[in-house]
Amino acid sequence: MPMANVINQNYEQQLEWHAINWRVVTAMINNLRQRIYRASATGDLKKVRNLQKLMMKSRANHLLAIRKVTQVNRGKHTAGVDNQVINDHKGREHLYKLLSQTTSEKVYPVKRVYIAKKNGKKRPLGIPTILDRCRQAIVKSALEPYWEAKFEPVSYGFRPGRSAHDAIQKIFCIARARGTRHWVLDADIKGAFDNIDHNFLIKKIGGFPERNMIKQWLQAGVLEHGNYIPNVAGTPQGGIISPLLANIALHGMETLLGIQYWKNGTPKQGQPYAVVRYADDFVVFGKSREECETAKIKLQIWLAQRGLALSEEKTSIKHLKEGFDFLGFNIRHYDNRHRKRGYILLTKPSKESMKRYKQQMRMTWKGIIGMPTQEGIRQLNAKIIGWCNYYRID
Repeated sequence: MPMANVINQNYEQQLEWHAINWRVVTAMINNLRQRIYRASATGDLKKVRNLQKLMMKSRANHLLAIRKVTQVNRGKHTAGVDNQVINDHKGREHLYKLLSQTTSEKVYPVKRVYIAKKNGKKRPLGIPTILDRCRQAIVKSALEPYWEAKFEPVSYGFRPGRSAHDAIQKIFCIARARGTRHWVLDADIKGAFDNIDHNFLIKKIGGFPERNMIKQWLQAGVLEHGNYIPNVAGTPQGGIISPLLANIALHGMETLLGIQYWKNGTPKQGQPYAVVRYADDFVVFGKSREECETAKIKLQIWLAQRGLALSEEKTSIKHLKEGFDFLGFNIRHYDNRHRKRGYILLTKPSKESMKRYKQQMRMTWKGIIGMPTQEGIRQLNAKIIGWCNYYRID
């Protein structure tokens, strides 16, 4: 079947999943995303809304959402409260027809599951049904490019084409600069995903065509051990759209702190602060402890408007000579009288990261006892290569 027919056919027609050309589908969606981005960047809101509606109705978007949820994403084998997973093409073709129904269909509560955190504690996740995950992926494709044109350049978490390494690189550039911003507000938001105010978030989303659907997802509640728990705040970790919603809620930090840019995107000289944010983790660089204290007070008020607060136990103000940890790295100035600046900047794995890695290797080593040698080596190499790939600095 020609690709144009696969994309443009009616939902009632038989879909042949194996005949879909994913390069064409992806190219179509990328093109539409770019159009939304450009319209947002130029401030043409009417065009943005029209293109977002087009994206929501796009059959190519529906196909790509199904593929991501049922074939690509790591959670493809994890069921929601309906205990349904899709493992074959027939199920995907049926799902494609279900998505033709109105988006005001019933939204299910999320299923509560727990995963282990690096510190040994457990993080609660809220897993939507496969159908809701597909709908979230569809909505995300329409909402994300609009906000990508608005987001601050120092925001790196859960954004296309950006990574933790980009955030560390930015921190390195700030800490290495000849300026005097050598004081750091190392901030931690207490339960960011669990406490975002729904009303604030919906208001910030504005006139997005599927605003009500997002509101339903936020308020769908949680099902844990057969008990329904209403969700009065937060966006459940585990939803496809949750990281984007968190970024939307936390957008505006640079504006709050008076950081300005020229039209070409370069920051103006003499800025009082510099910020680097990765999702709900962020640091603020200032010229003195007093400036960082002022920034902290401003941020506490700003976060309270979003239903959030800084963790007093985990938030601190330090000089770069003390160093600080961020995303598993330690960034610190070390005295060096042979350098003109009197110090050398080092970025290396943090002590806590090294400790966790050694513990993981011990557990892996114990687990491979009795295994065939080749399998044991494979498992050890996977851990070693994964750790080295994350912490290598090119």
